[in-house]
Amino acid sequence: MRQTRATRSLDLIVVHHSDAASTRECVAYELAQLSRLEAVGPARVTVVDNGPTGELDNLEQSGGVVVLPAPCRQGFGANATLAARASPAELLLLLNDDARIDAASIDALVTVLDDPGVAAAGPRIVDGEGSPAPSAWRFPSLTGVIAFALRRNGPPWIQSRVEVTTPVDVLSGAALLVRRGTFVDELDGFDPEFFMFSEDADLCRRLADRGLRRLLVPAATASHIGQASTAGHERRRDVEQWRSRSTYWRKHHSALERVAIRGVYAVAYAVGALTALVREPARRSARDRSRRLWFLTAAALRTPPGPGLAELAADWRPDRLRR
Repeated sequence: MRQTRATRSLDLIVVHHSDAASTRECVAYELAQLSRLEAVGPARVTVVDNGPTGELDNLEQSGGVVVLPAPCRQGFGANATLAARASPAELLLLLNDDARIDAASIDALVTVLDDPGVAAAGPRIVDGEGSPAPSAWRFPSLTGVIAFALRRNGPPWIQSRVEVTTPVDVLSGAALLVRRGTFVDELDGFDPEFFMFSEDADLCRRLADRGLRRLLVPAATASHIGQASTAGHERRRDVEQWRSRSTYWRKHHSALERVAIRGVYAVAYAVGALTALVREPARRSARDRSRRLWFLTAAALRTPPGPGLAELAADWRPDRLRR
């Protein structure tokens, strides 16, 4: 017998990195929202203590919270999968620790998963100022890279500028509702080869390969600061992004497509680097931008070996936490 929405259980999964205050604020806010849900029954928050840091040892005293220590310092995908495998809930809401989503928005996401052909649902995302941020995209492709090179930062590259619930290619992993059965039992979670970045694109690509839809639900909203866990590590972030892009292309594109994609990216970055210097050669900001774009040009041609965020995690120790 099919269960009604009110009896389905939900686990809201948050990965804690280093900012204990932010994680505690997130958990407190989301616990209050879970108590107001109408579309699901039992609901809880699972916090993955990435490291672990030991900073959240008493968080379970709040009730409705499970703290799950990670075996080592891991990326977002590995931590989310760890929590998903341990969860008894039918529905999993993956949420960044610097994101917030209210009860009405969670209910809206849950409702669209009534359709068995829908495997994932995501809200529209706004930034810390409340301005719309990209929250759905077309799958990475040669056409999309050409659009990027031509400075077309809109449709058909971005798919989140919609007013009604709409099928999309890729949903942001910053706030993503999935069925545990599909996420864990069918897909075995995120691919651990992605330490950070592109794991959501890869997940959505694998869902699409199974004929399962992903829906963007503008009636639901999540706020997301973005890049909070990697602030101060811009070069390492660039390295990790290109590692993940390369992994995605290798998994889902032919060798010829990969060569073409890299070539278009390299040309676009090189043009940008030259333009920055020609327009404002005396400005330090222009020189800094040009240097970064030259680095990205080289990264497009050959994936940089590191160090990236994975190496930063490997070197991390709890006694190095910022106070």
